[in-house]
Amino acid sequence: MIQATAVSLPPGIKADEVDIDKVKMEFSTRGYSGYTWYEIAKGDYDKGRFILNLPLIVEDKHLRPIVDGLSGGVQVSNVNAKFVSFETIGAYSTNRGSVGNLLYCKDNARMEFWYVDSDVNITGSLSKEVDGDIRNGKFNLSLKRGWNKVYLKAGKSSNEYASKKLSGLTWHLFLF
Repeated sequence: MIQATAVSLPPGIKADEVDIDKVKMEFSTRGYSGYTWYEIAKGDYDKGRFILNLPLIVEDKHLRPIVDGLSGGVQVSNVNAKFVSFETIGAYSTNRGSVGNLLYCKDNARMEFWYVDSDVNITGSLSKEVDGDIRNGKFNLSLKRGWNKVYLKAGKSSNEYASKKLSGLTWHLFLF
């Protein structure tokens, strides 16, 4: 379950100006005929509060190997583990459709939600080229089967993923 009791609004926006009544956790896959959207969970949004009940099990067809994109100095304790991750929760209006995203964050840090189909530890570092830039990643994750909170600190040229909770994060609404 994901629960928010207070959501920070964009500057200059008042709570009664926000036309949101639903939140959804969803993702898309790209196929021959375009994108297909899959809804994992949804809930009601009311005056800056929401509860999103996550499924106990995510279907295997929605999962991908956890080792995708990991190489070099990264150790994965269970190379057969599969996962799906979410960094935002969609904000929806019955009247207007998708209006924005909710993110649990502060400055250059955020929390993501990862579902894994089996226990797995990911530790170590890697470097890879992304759009002509070298990106470095550091991992210190201990994930249990089911839903996990993963904390990301983003730097100018590196990202750090950890299971240890980061302080000061709050829910923020980013409108489209």
